[in-house]
Amino acid sequence: MGGHHLILGTLSDVITGEVLDDTLDERYRQKIAGLLVNHKGYLRPDIEPRRELRLQAGDRRAVIKVDFVVRVAGRAAMVIRFGPGSLVSRERPALA
Repeated sequence: MGGHHLILGTLSDVITGEVLDDTLDERYRQKIAGLLVNHKGYLRPDIEPRRELRLQAGDRRAVIKVDFVVRVAGRAAMVIRFGPGSLVSRERPALA
């Protein structure tokens, strides 16, 4: 996590139980994790939080961080990346 977030204390990760810095963004990530487990029925062992994905397109390579990789029957079925801000702030780059 970058150094620009206001740290409000600590909280416990819904998936792993790990103690994390309590930031406003992390609170939303934990709400998403709770939704996946408590309302959508995914099992905690099937959800991998804070995963780095390596991408390659031609000669270019990058590593991106995603918030959750959800597995179904042992295979990655869904990738979730939390993006704070308004929908409009991400809509413009997507249209460009």
